Amino acid sequence: MAMSAPAFHLRSSFIPLLGIVFLALVAREAKADEVNSERLELVLPTSTIELGLGSVHGARPSAGQFFGLGKNEAGVIGAVDWQGGGIYDSDDSRRWRLYGEELGLDTRSLGVEYGQQGRYRLRLAYDQLPVLQSDSYQTPLLGARSADSTHLLLPNAFSARKAVGPSALPALSDAFANFAIGTRRIRSDLAFEAALNDFWQIKASYRHDLKEGSKTTGALAGSVGGAVMILPEPINATTEQFSLSLAYAAQRRHLQVSYAGSMFSNRMSGLHYQNPFSAGQLENRLGNAPDNQFHQLKIDGSYNFSSSTRLSAAIAYGRMTQNQTFLPYSTNPLLSTLPQSSLHGLIVSESVNLKLTSRPWRDVSLLASYRYDERDNRTPVIAYTRSAYETGSASTQVNIPYSRSRSKASLEADYLLRRGSNLALGLERETIHRYCRQLPESCNEVERSTEDTLRAEWRQTFSNRISGKLAYSDSTRRANDGYTVLDPAAELAGMRKFLYADRDRRQLRSNLTLVASEALAFNARVDMNEDQYRQSRFGLTRADSRAGTLDASIAVNDDFSLYAFYTREDIHSRLANRYSGANQTTLELPANEWDARMHDTVDAIGLGVKHMGLISGRLVVSADLIFLQTASRYDITGGTCTGSACNGNLPSALPEVSSHQLTLKTDLRYEIDRESSVRLAGQFNYRRSKDYAYEGITAISSTRVLGTNEAPLNIDGHFVGLSYIHRFR
Repeated sequence: MAMSAPAFHLRSSFIPLLGIVFLALVAREAKADEVNSERLELVLPTSTIELGLGSVHGARPSAGQFFGLGKNEAGVIGAVDWQGGGIYDSDDSRRWRLYGEELGLDTRSLGVEYGQQGRYRLRLAYDQLPVLQSDSYQTPLLGARSADSTHLLLPNAFSARKAVGPSALPALSDAFANFAIGTRRIRSDLAFEAALNDFWQIKASYRHDLKEGSKTTGALAGSVGGAVMILPEPINATTEQFSLSLAYAAQRRHLQVSYAGSMFSNRMSGLHYQNPFSAGQLENRLGNAPDNQFHQLKIDGSYNFSSSTRLSAAIAYGRMTQNQTFLPYSTNPLLSTLPQSSLHGLIVSESVNLKLTSRPWRDVSLLASYRYDERDNRTPVIAYTRSAYETGSASTQVNIPYSRSRSKASLEADYLLRRGSNLALGLERETIHRYCRQLPESCNEVERSTEDTLRAEWRQTFSNRISGKLAYSDSTRRANDGYTVLDPAAELAGMRKFLYADRDRRQLRSNLTLVASEALAFNARVDMNEDQYRQSRFGLTRADSRAGTLDASIAVNDDFSLYAFYTREDIHSRLANRYSGANQTTLELPANEWDARMHDTVDAIGLGVKHMGLISGRLVVSADLIFLQTASRYDITGGTCTGSACNGNLPSALPEVSSHQLTLKTDLRYEIDRESSVRLAGQFNYRRSKDYAYEGITAISSTRVLGTNEAPLNIDGHFVGLSYIHRFR
């Protein structure tokens, strides 16, 4: 299913807005009769309604979708912030608010709140968010454009040619159709809270998320040989989340019992597609994310032993289940049957969290905490036998129910060295146990690991204008029983999976704030991270990152202000590998070894200005300019082997992937009178990217891959909107 371009129904968006305007005008006249305007400014908040039109123009048809609009279309600009209820100095404590933004666009949001101060509050909200993944995706498969289509067929003209295998691809070159790939998320929220009395409070919430559209998915085509197709997978799934809690609070103690649940439902059970790589275009099938549920009960509370000592505790128990019926092994009914109807998946989670805070002396604060959580996978272990037709040879595999328990204990102390100067020290130990309860043998490379972390932080207020912070942490992770290679015949000797491997980590955080005057302020921040995997001969051996931010704000006067910022992020990682020809585990020649060095950079620059004093204070002008540039480099060093063992297949560097994006937003508001103003808003987006995955590659460039003819997702468009804003009380 392809996500169609957003369509704007002017009438359906305009009529509700006109109704809101009419009601607002009526309410304004009624309030004006009750109290004078000067008193209203003190006791009633200002409400606003905005209504106008906007349009998008761009070099590509999809430009409007980056502004919440359709393809080069006009849309309604609508916003409301309408507040009412009892005035602040009256005996009426009821309050209500209706708020919404971008009501005529596909990025609209709308909400309403109603309540009585100190007694209850009800909130209802709605919003939606479109995301465009690609505007140049192409496929010859019919049915991709249909809503909720799960059956993708080759064109009739192609079937008539009776072409099979790689030779089929040129026959498809004139059958590719273009459509957009993307999703739309629609969210609804309902929340309620009420004070039953001075000690008890109840809260309840419900959230409904609907995600629809399509995404690209790689799928195997054929039985033996590994041909691949990039399919448009339809998305139509809902997630429902709900919670309920009852809390008790007294002077020295607090107790809360809560329940949380989540239910995921996927309306797409599977995807069927014809295969251009097989004789007769046989049908293949791909499963979708299965339905699942999560339910958790939690009890947490706290007790104040004194004004300086507090104990908090929480325990939780949860269950995750997955019981959706399996798809059959194959569309061929003569093949093997499944050993059971569904996974019968069950994961039980348990956690305990304790925290003790105390201030035993005036200058010393202490924090001790302990947390234990376990994820116990109780899914039955079953042997699944796949047919030789689909895998090349009959094979039997079992599902592996990975489980994990983790405990973390920490102790922190904060000491006031002198006025304006604090030193904090912390020590933490984390222990992880990985296991598979239903299997007799080990299922993880590292069953038990321990990580110790030491932290230190210095906070200093040098003067009433200068303050700063410097923090450092050093952690060491070690496998308690060493690293076990589970499959020596398939894994490179000396390679370690980075999430289990021994690691030394160092982190440095610093921040400095300078308020040069009431009008000028600076802030600088630098973060540094370093990970070393000293025991890993191959795989990820090192990862470093550096990030820095500098921002400044200037208030020229009460009406004119400026800001600017620059951010730089630098990420390096190093991976060691070895080319070993056919014998991957035993051929160890120095010339076969090589390093891959990845280097990613992100630069962001922002400038902004706001002036509120033009034309005797009636004109407010603001502008924001943001420039973003990214680059990814992949270089290879070593690997000089030229012997027959290498077969000329040594690794090589990949071309650089880069992008740069410029966004300019402007806003001009002219005040006609105290109640009316006109707004002229504009936005310009420009983006260009360079990616070797798209350049010079067509859908039939490879005889084993049915591609998509996609191009990088570039932007070149601008938005202009004119609206009227009405203010009232």
